[in-house]
Amino acid sequence: MLFPALAVSLGAFSSGSPFAGVGAQRELIKLMSYEFPLAIAGISAAWLISINKPGLDVFSLSVISNNPVWSFVGYPGFLGLILIFTSLLFVVPGELGRVPFDVQEADTEIAGGVFAEYSGRSLAMFYIADAVKIVAITSLVIALFLPWNLSPLFGLSGLFALVADTLFFLFKMFLILLVCSVIRTVTARLKITKIVTFYWFYATSIAFLGLLLIWIDTILG
Repeated sequence: MLFPALAVSLGAFSSGSPFAGVGAQRELIKLMSYEFPLAIAGISAAWLISINKPGLDVFSLSVISNNPVWSFVGYPGFLGLILIFTSLLFVVPGELGRVPFDVQEADTEIAGGVFAEYSGRSLAMFYIADAVKIVAITSLVIALFLPWNLSPLFGLSGLFALVADTLFFLFKMFLILLVCSVIRTVTARLKITKIVTFYWFYATSIAFLGLLLIWIDTILG
């Protein structure tokens, strides 16, 4: 998940544009900010599975999605997972560079920022990569916290199961992006200092509190 932001920043620095340079600096600062709650979410899921299903490859997304973390916790852990899930939902627009976390582009401030000197095919490649990133980050959220399928519920198999599960996956992806759209609609662009404060202190604190509740839940059994 680091590579897209690093590639965009390197491309911006290599362009020689002062606008792109400012955008690249903001992109790297933002990257260091939202990685904390994202890492806590991944570690929490892996930790729960390692405790309850020892011997599995806990950092495999297929293993995580086949072992829903919600089934391993009691009430304190359930509340902890909700807190971590909430903090992760705020990571998604930051990872995707959407309002209010789009300071790396900020057309009205730095004339496009990281993409200031790009056009044509090169700019198109960045936008294609951005579309792939949307699928990747939402798929990660789904694998960690929303891994259920419709086919077991309705007893479907074969092609019907594949179609139903695919449509349900796209629906979950739509819901996650809808949350990003709501955040984008009700919030103006934040300053880079405000973004750092939000992720390091608020989002990370919520995620740490969730991790603490999960730890308490494991102690209580």
